Amino acid sequence: MHKLVLLLLISILALVVLGPSLLAHFYLNLGFVNLSQAELAASGPAAVAHSQRAERLFEQAAQYAETYQAARRGQGFNLLARGDKAGAVAAWQDAQISAASLLVFGENMIEQRQWEQALIWYECAAQLDLAASANAWAGLLQERKNYAASFQVWQQALHSFPEHSQRLSWWQGLAHSLRAREQWQAAVQTSRTALSEFPDDPSLLTGLGMALYYGGEGLEAATDVIQRAIALDEDLAWSFATMAQIMAREKQYERAYTWYSKAIARKSDTEWWYVARANVARSAGKLPLALESYQQAIELYPEYAAVYYEISWAYYLNEEQEQAVAAVEQALALTYTPNLSYYIRAGRIYEWANQPDEALAAYQQALKLAPDNKRVKDALQRLEEK
Repeated sequence: MHKLVLLLLISILALVVLGPSLLAHFYLNLGFVNLSQAELAASGPAAVAHSQRAERLFEQAAQYAETYQAARRGQGFNLLARGDKAGAVAAWQDAQISAASLLVFGENMIEQRQWEQALIWYECAAQLDLAASANAWAGLLQERKNYAASFQVWQQALHSFPEHSQRLSWWQGLAHSLRAREQWQAAVQTSRTALSEFPDDPSLLTGLGMALYYGGEGLEAATDVIQRAIALDEDLAWSFATMAQIMAREKQYERAYTWYSKAIARKSDTEWWYVARANVARSAGKLPLALESYQQAIELYPEYAAVYYEISWAYYLNEEQEQAVAAVEQALALTYTPNLSYYIRAGRIYEWANQPDEALAAYQQALKLAPDNKRVKDALQRLEEK
């Protein structure tokens, strides 16, 4: 209670000495100071106290016309910190804050790898202006593999803004979300609907070709569409990579290698394409070419665990024990999240290299990840019988 009395006395004194204009800014500035202190405290009684104090000060500042909008902005930030997104958005709408401002906060969170916080800012921005925020919000949802949510955002944007200039990117995102969830028939239908609006978009055509192939429509139907996309844009690397993927699935490994090479020539910063190209060379039985391709990938991406995982098997097939062991160990060292297949491969390579203790340790790690995995259980039993 004494704090409220003290604040009241300070307010009266400020009103007498400073006048209404400076008093309004006094409330506003002190509100933001308390908001900052609440954020620094993060949680606990101190954070709650500063947040409550900030709210009272913003309420005082909002009583003056010249500080009304700024106070409502502060109230929005304070409400969001409390988890009240709806209240925050209402305050920001009242303050006429732009969605672009909130998108900047989201981008800052991405730079700090705080994905969930970024999603909150993007969602709030979308409540203010869905059209301006849809790609940022849905795009991050997609990157975080929340394809159902990204689909809903793009679908809502398409429904809400039938004449908007961003519709092509929304259609592309919508179709991608369906393909990522392997909803092939829906992806085909969506791609065709999008193509009725944008008939010559090579990205939509490539996506349609992929959906046709994996949806069971056949190789020819799929490749015809993708070839049309390539004819429209010979620089769209994804079209070439999609052809490579289809050729690999068809076990046409040499053709897949050529298509991956064409994709890489057009976009040289997609690390997985280098590994996939080496994999199809390995599958074709061209081990020297595969090893050369893996080494190129390692030179470009020395911290990429997958390339060491894949080259370890090429060394295995080439009967190079020391190199195979070193590669699979490097793959495990670079993997931040325990990976079942990595431990199984490590166990098999260790067995082959006559390192039973290391093999046992690798299979035991695999068993922790998959206690009912028959392959792992059989491997452990095999080692125990030796």
